[in-house]
Amino acid sequence: MSSIIALFLFANLNFSAQIHDFGTVKEGKVLIKSFEVRNNSKRVVTILSVSSSCSCTIPSFTKLIQSGQKGEIKVEFNTKGITGNIERKLIIVTDDTDQEYYSITLKANVVK
Repeated sequence: MSSIIALFLFANLNFSAQIHDFGTVKEGKVLIKSFEVRNNSKRVVTILSVSSSCSCTIPSFTKLIQSGQKGEIKVEFNTKGITGNIERKLIIVTDDTDQEYYSITLKANVVK
């Protein structure tokens, strides 16, 4: 088993999806997607930050997720001035001692 697969099998946070494809969209549209985050650990996990590879992508998130509970990461992706096949990554940094970093990938084919 590869180490990447093992990391996700034993991760304390599970996401409703780690990749979301918006499909083909018109340039200028603001795309919104929410990801459910479940804390499967026996302790509170704090999301310290969620950063994006582009200023066109603005995340908001639940900071503290209690053991066994769910939180949310919501992202707004503004396609104004962007065209082509686009891929943006969100990097989630936590205080989870088993896995500190997580990522979510957003994709879209933005046309004029």
